[in-house]
Amino acid sequence: MIKRILLILTVFISTQVYSQNIDIQILRSLNSSRSQPSDIFFKFASNTNNGIIMGVPITMGIVGIIKHDDNILKNAYLIASASVINFGRTSFRSWPPTTKPAP
Repeated sequence: MIKRILLILTVFISTQVYSQNIDIQILRSLNSSRSQPSDIFFKFASNTNNGIIMGVPITMGIVGIIKHDDNILKNAYLIASASVINFGRTSFRSWPPTTKPAP
């Protein structure tokens, strides 16, 4: 009997409390259409991704050649090959490109 009362109270309370609206209001305030000062930094950080992906193995390779360190050179080759494989997988995942009519 107590379990039934608790179940009824739980259902009644959960339908009366609109706690999800608080989450939605917070997300709407965060996702504003106006330009934020931090947007410039995040655009810069997103645009430097390719430079870092190419720059790290190149720099490691140069350091490995200068220091005559085969371990650093091997790691540079490993990072470069992993980046090439990752680029290939993400670029050609949906090959051939399909054009779907807009709904």
